[in-house]
Amino acid sequence: EAASSLKEIATLRRRFQERGYPDIVLKTPFGTAANGLRLLEKSDSLSSSLEAWIQAIFETQGSLIVEPWLNRVFDFSVQLNATSSGLKPIAYTQLLNNQRGQFRGIHLHRFDRGIAPEIARFLMTPVNRQPRLYHTFDNRVLPQLSEALSMRSYQGPLGIDSFVYRDPFGELKLKPIAEINPRYTMGRIGLEIAKRIAPQAVGRFEIQSARTIKKTTGASLQAYCQQLERDCPTALTDEDNPRISSGSFPLTDPKHAERFVALLHVRSRLQDLPV
Repeated sequence: EAASSLKEIATLRRRFQERGYPDIVLKTPFGTAANGLRLLEKSDSLSSSLEAWIQAIFETQGSLIVEPWLNRVFDFSVQLNATSSGLKPIAYTQLLNNQRGQFRGIHLHRFDRGIAPEIARFLMTPVNRQPRLYHTFDNRVLPQLSEALSMRSYQGPLGIDSFVYRDPFGELKLKPIAEINPRYTMGRIGLEIAKRIAPQAVGRFEIQSARTIKKTTGASLQAYCQQLERDCPTALTDEDNPRISSGSFPLTDPKHAERFVALLHVRSRLQDLPV
């Protein structure tokens, strides 16, 4: 729900706690790369810096969205094109996010591959003769979103970030909209990269930070990528237009990277992809 004052935030926080959700997240109506999120756990009080951030958002965007912080168990995205005749679904992609919901990577293989059986059954349980996942988007989400986009005359690429979560009673639930991205998303980039991978292979497109690489390996971005290519050399299929069957390498130039590098990992089996 939307809040436009500190008092309204406090009221919504109590309401969610009474319903079994002790933690909340404050979301800006407009934001990028999870920079518009602030997590408030049950024991947290509003610090002076957080209050200042909240007031700044009220002044610039008018309100904040208050949501319960949910126990996410499976992240995914829906890739679409908005056209003059409506929304055209392209694909569903598995997302790799961190605990705070920030993007880390995309799985580059068939959407239903590697999903835990419990989650797969939940998503594919029939609703009116259609799997729950597709029924929810086709009948609830996309018609409303298509109308809203038409009113704003938006046409072009679009991605919806979504997830499956476990409620306080242990039941799986679907949150069809975590955020809507009217642009080319990482999921869309992942779909294009996947076209270069051999059909029988599996892959992951990910973003790694210099800080994480330094902390876990002690190496710089450039040294890490060089070692990665030595340890996991690229192999191609034997066909007229070769595709990648295995290997790991950077997709952006590590020589010029300062904070992040994009990486591609391709293997023959899911369990062989690096952690």
